[in-house]
Amino acid sequence: MMKKVLSYYYLPVVFFLLLSLAQLTEFTLTAFLVTILASVAIGLFCGFVLHLVTIIMKNISQKEE
Repeated sequence: MMKKVLSYYYLPVVFFLLLSLAQLTEFTLTAFLVTILASVAIGLFCGFVLHLVTIIMKNISQKEE
């Protein structure tokens, strides 16, 4: 169960990190740290939303049966 839950939060963070690091134009320490911080924040929020959607969809499908 925990492994499945972690994939909701881990995979979006990695996805946004890869996207934002590929678009990084200046390699200063500040830009690098802000990019990592923003990617982690957006990835965690996206993972949270995906997790909530799957929980809600599971509850809806159980109520229909």
